[in-house]
Amino acid sequence: MRHYSYIATSLLLLLTVALPLTADALHSSQKPTIGDLANDPNYMTLVREREVLQGRSDSISSAIAQTRHQFVSMIEHGRSDSTLIINHDSFSRQILSLEQQVFALRTQIGALSNSINNMEREWVMRHFEQGFAEEIEEEVKTDAMQADSIATNDIDIVETEPTYANLIDNRCFRELLSEADYAELRRAHNEEIEMAELGNDYCAIYGKMRGAAEEYMAATDEVVADSILTSYYDLRQRADSLNNVIHSQWNHILDAKYYAYGYIMEMQHNYDLLDSSAEEFNTMQQQCSANDGIYDSDALMHYVVGHPTLTEYEIEIAEALGLSQSRDSIITARDNMAAIEYRHLPITVERRLFLDYSPITIGRTNHYNDKNPVPEVKVYERGTIYRILLGTFRSKQPMTLFKGVQPLYIAKNDEGKYCYYAGGFATRAEADEAQLFLRDKGFKAPEICVWIDGEMTNISAASDDDIGIQTPITGMRYTINIETEQLDESLRELIDSIAAGKSLSRANGKFIIGTFTSSSEADVIVSVLSECYPELNISIGEIELK
Repeated sequence: MRHYSYIATSLLLLLTVALPLTADALHSSQKPTIGDLANDPNYMTLVREREVLQGRSDSISSAIAQTRHQFVSMIEHGRSDSTLIINHDSFSRQILSLEQQVFALRTQIGALSNSINNMEREWVMRHFEQGFAEEIEEEVKTDAMQADSIATNDIDIVETEPTYANLIDNRCFRELLSEADYAELRRAHNEEIEMAELGNDYCAIYGKMRGAAEEYMAATDEVVADSILTSYYDLRQRADSLNNVIHSQWNHILDAKYYAYGYIMEMQHNYDLLDSSAEEFNTMQQQCSANDGIYDSDALMHYVVGHPTLTEYEIEIAEALGLSQSRDSIITARDNMAAIEYRHLPITVERRLFLDYSPITIGRTNHYNDKNPVPEVKVYERGTIYRILLGTFRSKQPMTLFKGVQPLYIAKNDEGKYCYYAGGFATRAEADEAQLFLRDKGFKAPEICVWIDGEMTNISAASDDDIGIQTPITGMRYTINIETEQLDESLRELIDSIAAGKSLSRANGKFIIGTFTSSSEADVIVSVLSECYPELNISIGEIELK
């Protein structure tokens, strides 16, 4: 069994390492005849000889495949008898002999292909130069006829934009490429002419988007802001659609042009240019990949970054084919092309919440009356706002009950009672401060309520399961009492500077500053005020919170 395994393994290795020349591989070396070379007897003789050799090679390759399959099949079916061992050398000699014949045929086919390629190359260059000269002459005649026509009819001459550099509109590309491939190349060329305009259009839309985003963030009216936001969304949709067009069109340009140019350079045996262009293309792709996701449009970035690489490749193609005028026109177009800015940072616009956040103040007189009634609570469909519930009543209450508090809002609850709310706050901390402030002003049980996306919850009255037990506010608070009928402007400015952030209200013929959480803080302010205004009776009051 060991002897059998060694033979089977060595033969399988021989079959695996062998380099069979398949029919597909041989056929790939053939090129279709072009132009009037089909009328050249020497050329057609070489083509026919190559086809004959190709047929022999195909037959031998088929025989190799059959021999290999036969022997491998014997191994796979477990043949281990002496016949397999004895025939080992016979199979090996047969396969090696067939391989040698294939290699010999391939050498002959290669020599014939070189001769055929040389004849094709000479034909291409000869007819291309002739065709190019004819086309240039025709263009000159056309331009002269147009000039004569303009002079004859005395028409005002309007200067037009220079035509885009044209590398492909010549006999060389038309003859060497198939009809379908040349059509794709021309389509790609026309698309490339449009790319700069598409890029500029995208930049213009981006500028409008940026402006709309800035206007939206600066808007103070919700209706106006929503209109601006709608315009921004329309611009964003146009930009995204244009981005898709740029992406699709640029990819088609690269695919069509690199395929056509590569095919022609392959026919010219210009492998150095093929290798260098592949390296430059990969470098360009790596640069684009490194910038993906950074800017507003990846498609625009790919075009602006990649276009110079394609342009340089076309200049090298023109030089390789001896197209000096095409090369010069491409260089001129490259130098005159205006740079397109692609480094536009992404724009993020989130819908704003126009909630009416308002701190609570105490006015000297009641702000609300019959001519200026208390407005209803505005319920916002989105967002969070805190308010302070001052009380719930069976009927509407006189404004004197609310001691000049503003802003005030009113709403009817499910039981038909009237609820009076004060202020509007963005955070719970602000609401807690407002609740404490109102207690200091004599409101016995102000409650914190919150609206979240239109749903209201009375936090102070909520059950433990809903909110959790609220920490009661207790302890001593202090106020500064100034016994005077009025405050002059200088005294008000002094109070604002040394008691910043503290409320100033009037009650029972005196002005009250506060509250303060510590008596020492109040003492410092009293000392300053007493020193500046010794004629006033200034004292500290105490409030115990239970």
